[in-house]
Amino acid sequence: MKRRVFRRVFIIYGIVLLFSIIFINFYLSRIIRTTYIDALKESLSVQTSIIADIVPTGSQTVIEKF
Repeated sequence: MKRRVFRRVFIIYGIVLLFSIIFINFYLSRIIRTTYIDALKESLSVQTSIIADIVPTGSQTVIEKF
């Protein structure tokens, strides 16, 4: 009788633990991906503004050759 109860409780806790790990994995990977993309957008925005300040406005023909 004790083994049966222990086995049921063990299986239930195992299933709950498995679903918790899966949920946390998907949740954290989504947050990390969103944070990374936002940081990348910010970095690219800064880089484009720096490049726009360096490149003269009259040299569009030179840029179009590339």
